[in-house]
Amino acid sequence: MSISTQTQDKTTVITIKSPPVNALSSKDLEKLFSDIDQCSNDRNVRSIIIKSEGKGFCAGADLKEDLPEGVKAKVIHDLLWKTARAIRQSDVPVITLCHGYVIGAGLFIASASDIVLAKEGCFFQMPGIHLDILIGNAHLQRLLPAPVVREMVLTGKKITVEKIFHFGGISKIFKNQDAMQEHAEKIISKINSLNPRSITTLKKIMNEEESIDVDSALKQEQQYSLQLNKSS
Repeated sequence: MSISTQTQDKTTVITIKSPPVNALSSKDLEKLFSDIDQCSNDRNVRSIIIKSEGKGFCAGADLKEDLPEGVKAKVIHDLLWKTARAIRQSDVPVITLCHGYVIGAGLFIASASDIVLAKEGCFFQMPGIHLDILIGNAHLQRLLPAPVVREMVLTGKKITVEKIFHFGGISKIFKNQDAMQEHAEKIISKINSLNPRSITTLKKIMNEEESIDVDSALKQEQQYSLQLNKSS
């Protein structure tokens, strides 16, 4: 299996290791979804880190996988949507560590995450326009402004990590992966020390705020805050 999962000290680390380029098969995506969904329902897990081994984070879905041509696109669409939704709606924060290349499904995973950290020199790409796999564009607007996303998906061009950082889609850029891992552990340590119910509630608020107007968002915040205080 190309996805390994290890839980220690309230944090689950999910590692992609599918040489040579970390392309994800349908079984990989299914396991990734299952692991994230399971972590979200495990009270002993407070946070999730997604990372990978090898030269790049992820080269996308494995389009060479032996699936019937008539259903391949639908299988990939469904699994990517289900996996990204599990990341976004997870009860615990998800931090993704990127390096090398972040392409297709890899970018879909990163853009659904709560926090994205990246190594210097890596690039991001959504080449679906060349493959008739048109998914992930809505999530990309969590990392980049709409006009940049449009250019990216309509041309399949690569975007540098520096550009995404400039627009605020990435929290921090690191010179090496060790420094990135160390910073992620500091964030996780802080998150794990906080009230898990507050973290879960805040994640839910932020997810819903992304799709509603400001006035409605403020009312929603007030309602959730009151509910949380009543049940404390």
